[in-house]
Amino acid sequence: MDRIEVGKIMKLRDEQLERMGVAKGQDSEASSQRRKKIWQIHTGYHCSVIGACLSRKDLKQIAKKKVFGFEQGLSSFAIHRSLSAIASERLPKTRALNKILDGKYKGAVKKYSSLANDEEVRKEWKKDLKTGGAIPGAFWAVMTLPSCSKTLLDEVYGDCHMVSYDIFASYTNDARLTAGLKKKIERLECSLERSQATSRKEKELRAADLKELQQSREELKRQLQIGERLAAENGELREKIERQDGVADLESLQKELAKQKEENRLLLEAIEQDLEKAEIDREVYEAELVELKTTNAQLQEELVSLEGMFQLGMGGKATCDTCQEKEVSCCQGVGLSGKAVLYVGGRSNMIAHYREMVEKYGGIFLHHDGGKESSRNLLPKMLSGADAVLCPIDCISHDACKCVKKICKRNSKPFVMMRSAGLSSLAKGLETIIQ
Repeated sequence: MDRIEVGKIMKLRDEQLERMGVAKGQDSEASSQRRKKIWQIHTGYHCSVIGACLSRKDLKQIAKKKVFGFEQGLSSFAIHRSLSAIASERLPKTRALNKILDGKYKGAVKKYSSLANDEEVRKEWKKDLKTGGAIPGAFWAVMTLPSCSKTLLDEVYGDCHMVSYDIFASYTNDARLTAGLKKKIERLECSLERSQATSRKEKELRAADLKELQQSREELKRQLQIGERLAAENGELREKIERQDGVADLESLQKELAKQKEENRLLLEAIEQDLEKAEIDREVYEAELVELKTTNAQLQEELVSLEGMFQLGMGGKATCDTCQEKEVSCCQGVGLSGKAVLYVGGRSNMIAHYREMVEKYGGIFLHHDGGKESSRNLLPKMLSGADAVLCPIDCISHDACKCVKKICKRNSKPFVMMRSAGLSSLAKGLETIIQ
């Protein structure tokens, strides 16, 4: 607010004072009057009085009262402006407003009403101005004092006016500081939240560690109790062993003896099993020995037969001492004396040798392969014309052998089963037929 506006306000205040009958030189006369009402205060002071003495909260409370007739939802500035506009008129609204201000600042009004002159009022005002918190009440009390001079009112008004600028500047600084503090608070809250989270985790870990330690302690305590019990039992057992040492030795010997008996029994059973096996092996070996002896005897006989055959000589026939025709050219030779010998089976590459040997023994050689190449149907016819039959068991089919044996038995013909198809077996077979 510039000097021109301040001058206008002062001029309007002087005019109002003149209308109220208070001249510039009549300050002493006004001091004897009663306290002024708000409509008696100079119009130029109304805006400052309402702005300084009523907070936003007070304005909202006033707007709710029916006597003022305010619409709902008005801003604080709209309420302030309306009250400032009607403050110079004596109305039910202004009487209610004056009553509200007197009631709110009752203590300040009482304090300033007891002051005698401007100097005391100025001194008390300066004191309240320094404290700051008492300015609204002091301002209302000074403005309504009837004895206060115009000079003091202007001074108080000027102080209050400048305080409003200071408050605005302070508000700006406070707003800036508040914004910075809010950011700092947000950072601190984030840091605090992280610290609290860390603290909670550490607390949980400590709780878990404590629980684990308690469990370990309980486990150690339990193990200690078990150890003490085992130690006591061990001591008792040691004493019992010492008392029963002799009995324990006897029991140990008895167990050892029983164990030795069991081992001897098992060993005896093993020996008996070995003896049984040895007996079986002996019987097998004896049977094999008998078989070998039999085979050896057969081989000896075959050898003797071969020796006899070689004594006859493979180049010509020997004379027959028993044959009636020994001096006659029709004698068939020694042994078989012209008998027909049927050889069934054998090896095909040995047939010529079979024939030669039979003829050396003075016989007639007949041959049938047992059904390999020759027809099986020819076998009965050849058997009927033979005087004796030879079969090597290793070179003839089982069926042919059975058939030959059956026919020979039916016709009472000599039948010799030879061990093999060799010449030694043939010689032995021929010896058997001759004998």
